[in-house]
Amino acid sequence: MNTLTFAHEKLLWLLLAVPLLLLARLWLRRRESRAVQAFVAARMRPLLVTGRSAAQSWLLWSLYMVALACMIIAAARPQLGTEKTDVPDKGRNILIAIDTSRSMLAKDLVPDRLTRAKMAVHELVGELRGERIGLLAYAGMAYLQAPLTTDHEAILESLDDFDHTIIERGGSNVADLLDLTTRVAETLPQSNCVLIVFSDGGEVDDALTSAIQKMTKARVNVITVGVGTENGSLIPDPNNPTDYVRDVNGTVVQTRLNKAVLQQISSATGGMYFRLGSEPINRRAIAPILARLREQESASRVQTKPLEHFAWPLGLGVGVLIAAWALSSRPPPLPRGMDKPLPVAG
Repeated sequence: MNTLTFAHEKLLWLLLAVPLLLLARLWLRRRESRAVQAFVAARMRPLLVTGRSAAQSWLLWSLYMVALACMIIAAARPQLGTEKTDVPDKGRNILIAIDTSRSMLAKDLVPDRLTRAKMAVHELVGELRGERIGLLAYAGMAYLQAPLTTDHEAILESLDDFDHTIIERGGSNVADLLDLTTRVAETLPQSNCVLIVFSDGGEVDDALTSAIQKMTKARVNVITVGVGTENGSLIPDPNNPTDYVRDVNGTVVQTRLNKAVLQQISSATGGMYFRLGSEPINRRAIAPILARLREQESASRVQTKPLEHFAWPLGLGVGVLIAAWALSSRPPPLPRGMDKPLPVAG
């Protein structure tokens, strides 16, 4: 059974303005009536008090209130029923990875590295309309959180869930991220995937060197985005707000942006390196890399959309408003005695 819903249901609170206006009108009419009774004699009121009758005045006011209510309901966008459409899943393949290790909690970027990275990804996804985007999270290991899709709303919903607890194993295992990306790229047409990594760096070891070689062989370009500052910052302890993360010896850990490893990855794979906060990370900035990709079309996905019915209250509101305008444009009747021609002296 279809249920009536509203896309902006909070706007319906504006309907409370109608009874409030009714109370205000009753109060004003009462004051007007008292003023007339106080200053105009009863026998002179039919001659001196002009205007529409009470019935006509209330009819006109009621029409305006109905029009107002209809406009508010239309603005709230009533929806009833749904329709399903096939949306082609076509676009260039862009994988976006975010480092969710505890070092990303450092506050050398406001409010912290991880939040700033998520904000940058949110803006970037908004500019990549029509492209197939996948989302990865990595710390001690990497996971594909959202597969490649043109459904960007689903991507942003997954992005909202990113925090330092999304992956239990600590660390920044860039090698595992690159290996996972290579496995995803192997399922795609060659030279048809780019990886964008938001991270504060990592350590160079044999595993990373091997992973970079595999990425190069798979012809996957990597765009790296350095998150943090070279001066670095202490890492707030997520389990103790008054303390900082310490190593096994109890020494407070200070984390710095290690751009060298990020630059090495981007350079080896023919990608680009950016520094978050000092350079724009948008579609225009990464356009040279995107230009190397080809669009890929997969099976269409079914998209369910609610059926909009705002036209009905909108049309009714406009019709009632026109009727009210037509009624108000008519001149009010003249007082009794004023509608007869004046006698001519002669």
